[in-house]
Amino acid sequence: MLILWEIWRARCSMRFEGKRLSFHRITHNINFMISLSLDAANFRVVSPGQKLQDIYSLGFSLNIKHVSFKLIRWIPPSKGLVLNVDGASKGNPGTCGGGGCVRDCNGNLLFAFAHFYGFGSSLVAESRSLCDGLRLALDHGPGDRTGGVVLLYSRE
Repeated sequence: MLILWEIWRARCSMRFEGKRLSFHRITHNINFMISLSLDAANFRVVSPGQKLQDIYSLGFSLNIKHVSFKLIRWIPPSKGLVLNVDGASKGNPGTCGGGGCVRDCNGNLLFAFAHFYGFGSSLVAESRSLCDGLRLALDHGPGDRTGGVVLLYSRE
């Protein structure tokens, strides 16, 4: 894609600005863009040997990041309902929002929500998501709430 982009830029420079780029200048720009892209990339899966050798033979180096995986799965409650919420901010503080869902013991989705909270921290987003989730759960729950118990916990 970078190669096509540089060829297209050279074509547009010639057509609209009257600037004719040499073959050497175009290939230099292509190599420069590839180098920048490879430096910025963190590869999680290494290419097969020959492809990796081809990249090295062109004089480029790769930043390879080794990733470990952790299997995560949702476990439904043995009985009753469960409220799952999450909140996040972009920048912390920054624009933030959150949401959540309520599922029954069979994993069926009963309702879900998502809200934009404006400017705030991740703690604000998490807290407001929890409050909104509890409020909605109470609004959608049974009429008699005197015997209800709310259990809050966090699993990292």
